[in-house]
Amino acid sequence: MRNTGLDLLRLVAILLVLGRHLLPGYEDNPFLSVWRTGGWVGVDLFFVLSGFLVSGLLFEEYKKRGSLDLKRFLIRRGFKIYPPLFLLIVVTVIVTWLQGRPIRIRQTISELLMMQNYTGALWNHTWSLAVEWHFYLLLAAALFLLLRKCPRPQQALAYIPLIFLACAVFCFAARLLASLFIGTVGPQHFKWLYFGSHIRLDSLMFGVLLAYLWHFHGLKAKIAKVPTILLLVAGAALFIPAFLFEVETHKPMSVAGYTLLYVASGFLVLAAVRLESGSGKWLMLLAAVGGASYSIYLWHMAVNRWLWPWLSDGFSLSLGVHYPLYMFVFIAGSIALGFWLNRLVEKPSLRLREALFPRAKVSATAAG
Repeated sequence: MRNTGLDLLRLVAILLVLGRHLLPGYEDNPFLSVWRTGGWVGVDLFFVLSGFLVSGLLFEEYKKRGSLDLKRFLIRRGFKIYPPLFLLIVVTVIVTWLQGRPIRIRQTISELLMMQNYTGALWNHTWSLAVEWHFYLLLAAALFLLLRKCPRPQQALAYIPLIFLACAVFCFAARLLASLFIGTVGPQHFKWLYFGSHIRLDSLMFGVLLAYLWHFHGLKAKIAKVPTILLLVAGAALFIPAFLFEVETHKPMSVAGYTLLYVASGFLVLAAVRLESGSGKWLMLLAAVGGASYSIYLWHMAVNRWLWPWLSDGFSLSLGVHYPLYMFVFIAGSIALGFWLNRLVEKPSLRLREALFPRAKVSATAAG
């Protein structure tokens, strides 16, 4: 059973990302400018959510079975990430060929090998998938080594706070060094300041830490008396600097800012997870859209790159004059296309995963 609150938080995250990728034309509108400036925090919110949910599945597996099957864990993650991504890559290559443009072989291989955040990409947003995949591999490797050392899985899991601390210090130091040694920021520096796994893994690991405390140290009970609105306000307040300062030009934001953002995301996750289920047509519709956020995220840039240019050329639409129409096409088109492909590709892939590699039944908190 899915958690309604976390699906709604996914919706917030994807809407933030959509704002980040608006085409130029928003500059004279203060709301759109702020949305564009800080919309990138949606990815950080996704990172903490992913760490919380995915590790929660591992912890539930341990509590149900008394063991951890890390190979199966990675296979199941692959079923979630790869089929929708492969479809995007295949369609990208076909459209590139039909347009008579050269197919970028190196970037295509990078996407398929999940190295696009270091060695080049076909799309400027799939870097986050590489970060997540690298994190899953490293988390599985760390737990594998700890399980060889510790006779009981729970002893291995007890090292998670220490792993988080080491990861947080390493990533912060990597960001600080990059900030000190890089002068004028250019596209070639993105992997060192924004996209690199070595500077972003702490966000995912913070989600794992929260899940560990939730499942094994009674975090849910310990914060039960904290009002949900206080958690929401705290999280939203910590996000404010990202909407005031451009991450590309404000180096403190690209160093300490990421730490601030995963703490902010943690507050929001702890608030949202309380809404385990909901009722009402509109609430459930919004939650369903949030549940399709992965496919929406994958395809929203294709709407920007292919659908809007096709419409603007075919109907002689000017981006400046018709910007409200562009926004409708971009946002509604991204949501509609992503929602449809979630049903067409993502959900069948997950059903196949459950048939081939089923998991133990888990609670609604860990579902995702």
